[in-house]
Amino acid sequence: MNFATVVKEKRAEANLSYRKLSEETGISHSHIRDIENGKHTPSFENAIKLASTLDINVRDVVVSTYQTQLRNLLFELIKTCDDYNVSIPYDVWVKSNLPMDPMGTEKMKLHDKAFEIVESLYNEKNENALTSKLEVIEWIARNPTTYSSIYKSVIPFIETVEDTSGIHGLPKAQSEVDQFIDTLQEKNVNYGKGDE
Repeated sequence: MNFATVVKEKRAEANLSYRKLSEETGISHSHIRDIENGKHTPSFENAIKLASTLDINVRDVVVSTYQTQLRNLLFELIKTCDDYNVSIPYDVWVKSNLPMDPMGTEKMKLHDKAFEIVESLYNEKNENALTSKLEVIEWIARNPTTYSSIYKSVIPFIETVEDTSGIHGLPKAQSEVDQFIDTLQEKNVNYGKGDE
């Protein structure tokens, strides 16, 4: 649920008119109306005032409003760079625009890796390949960490398939992969029938 809807619902629950809420927050009643109608996104200061007065969790303010703003801003930046063929080296962009120092080493590693992945996905021109890559990423992200030992095998498996494609051709590599999957599925079906 977006922030505008939450404000509207909470104001109605509290039985506050626009004018009364304006008096309590110091935000003009017309601006509150525009926020509820989605015409304006409130400044962080005004969002906090509304959240405090209407008993809205501040975390919800950040997640529902500012996360969306940041996402939209990043997409706008990517689109503008793409439209005008602007290439900003990653390290220059980070140093000049993002306060990364407080993140700590582990979060920096994660941040850097996330950007590498996003960049490679953004540059993928083959729609089928992009869909497949996204499906793999989503599957790994969705599944519990108990599969971590299996994840370690994924990259060598893909590298082996790529090598096989280069040496024997894609049809042969596909045939080998299909045969491997069929073997595993057959073992799954036969499991419990005495075949282990």
